[in-house]
Amino acid sequence: MVTLAMAAFAVAVRDPSRRRHEHQHGLMLAIATESIVKLVAFITAGAFVTFWMFTPEELIERAMKTPEAVRAIDYVPSIGNFLITTLLSFGAIMMLPRQFHVSVVENSGDAEVGRARWLFPLYLVAINLFVIPIALAGLIAFPFGAADSDMYVLALPIEANAHLLSLGVFVGGLSAATAMGGSWNASRCRSWCRTTSSCRWCCSASRGRTRRPRISATSCSSRAASRSWSSC
Repeated sequence: MVTLAMAAFAVAVRDPSRRRHEHQHGLMLAIATESIVKLVAFITAGAFVTFWMFTPEELIERAMKTPEAVRAIDYVPSIGNFLITTLLSFGAIMMLPRQFHVSVVENSGDAEVGRARWLFPLYLVAINLFVIPIALAGLIAFPFGAADSDMYVLALPIEANAHLLSLGVFVGGLSAATAMGGSWNASRCRSWCRTTSSCRWCCSASRGRTRRPRISATSCSSRAASRSWSSC
């Protein structure tokens, strides 16, 4: 039901006037910014758990004494499970709408493909660097399911009374969530303006071709949403 609701919402709020050759630079800036913010937050939390909350030796020693951690370490997935998971991960990287949009629609040339060829795998390695230490620390600190495993990154700094780090991790998670939504920028505002009969002033203002004060994309989008064009 949630998936169907999200699909219906995406269809309802789509931009019908967007042309295939147009690039959404504001959207790409938002995605790049949130990617850096969540990477910094996750690496900081992982380093804190691995080297401050525990030491690497202490983490391994206590993990070997924790039944749930030992069970997770000794777990060996079947070859079929491993292959299906790998195939789904590959499909998610290549076929999810956001990944396809960034890698194909917003691609400006061969130089960007060459840069992404080494930068994207490096990003994946960096953001997964502390996954296992955080998982082991969570099983040690919260035995018997005291905290949901999806919340370990946030729950561990809270458990250690690292309030500033907890806030930073929360901001990192919030930043990751914002990338799943759209962003209004000047080009999208102009696309909306082309479909609205009474907003020529907005288009000319966003292009800087009017003597009136230029309006921001946020102001333009709010007016477009309300259709209240008192200045036109």
